[in-house]
Amino acid sequence: MAHIVQVTTFFHPVQGNAEQQILDLSEELVREGHEVTVLCSDATKNGKRLKASSSQLKFDISKRISIKRLKTLFGLVGTFKVYPGLFLELLKTKFDVIHLHGFRQFGQLTSAIIGKIKRKKVVLTVYEITPVSSRGNLSRFLLNIYESTIGKLILKIVDVIICPSKSAIILLEKFNIRKDKAILIPSGITKSLFKEGKGHKFIKDFEIPSNEFRYKVLWIGRIRSKNGLENLETATKQLEDTLFIFAGPEEKTGSKIKDLYDGQRNVLFTGPIKHNDIIHALRYADIFVLPSFFETFGPIILEAMAQGLPIVSTNKGGPAEIIKENFGVLQNPADQWAWMLNIERLLKSRKLKKQMGENARREAEKYKWEDLVYQVLEVYGV
Repeated sequence: MAHIVQVTTFFHPVQGNAEQQILDLSEELVREGHEVTVLCSDATKNGKRLKASSSQLKFDISKRISIKRLKTLFGLVGTFKVYPGLFLELLKTKFDVIHLHGFRQFGQLTSAIIGKIKRKKVVLTVYEITPVSSRGNLSRFLLNIYESTIGKLILKIVDVIICPSKSAIILLEKFNIRKDKAILIPSGITKSLFKEGKGHKFIKDFEIPSNEFRYKVLWIGRIRSKNGLENLETATKQLEDTLFIFAGPEEKTGSKIKDLYDGQRNVLFTGPIKHNDIIHALRYADIFVLPSFFETFGPIILEAMAQGLPIVSTNKGGPAEIIKENFGVLQNPADQWAWMLNIERLLKSRKLKKQMGENARREAEKYKWEDLVYQVLEVYGV
């Protein structure tokens, strides 16, 4: 049995793609007989703090995951939180492998150095490694400084870099890392996501006007500008018999998105949705869309596939490596008329929609964590 320490700024019950991936991986590691400790901040993405004892893990197996939340002193740009207690905790903790999650986060450099001093395996997983050019001016300036200094050192020190997509590996090439250091292990999903969702529960819980529209299109994520919801404007205006459901918490840039759709009766913002409720939302929808300007991977695509939904997605980044023609459509995220035409084509053909949904579900079987965990254990060397 090995002791693996996972280092991440945020952890469950904070929601997000990375947070869910870390939780799912940790649970599978425990099932395989290993000990897992998660070291994280007490911060959330909306400014609130969690108690040190907060876990809210409902799964029995998660009782065997040790979670240590460390005090956040302050935050900088975006989700960069500073919690210095991490270093002392790492120094006094005995472990066999240290797994760092996130490239642009506080403490990764020092954590990597501590791991090397203790002569332990240091692994880094990159999640959201979108091009710096997609950020605002201040974020772009700070990220360029960070990546050319601290980021470059982190990538040099760690033993292995796990990338969820080939696109992520390509984005790391500018750091001149060894080609054998970055390996591809896709994001995964748990078998619970294949259970049939209850669409009626989603209708009731979120007060969905289900009888007013013939078709339903779903998107799930964080309401912010880079996620590309504005790319669906033409589709929402042309397809008046279709309800477009945008589910997820709103970030600072999200107000502009909501203003764009203000007054449109066929656009519904549900607000935050718990991860356990996602399968119910997916079950209610006819198709799933992902109009992001760039996605490193997009695990939510896998969840939609597991529930048997056809996908219309951006062709920028990881989704282009996941989606195949027999269950999805890839397109330029900025081409609004293409979004409208592709969505309409799938909605209007019941036979095509059914066949693509079945193909999507079969493809999703390839991404179960119960299988992917062995690839991670091979990287750990345990």
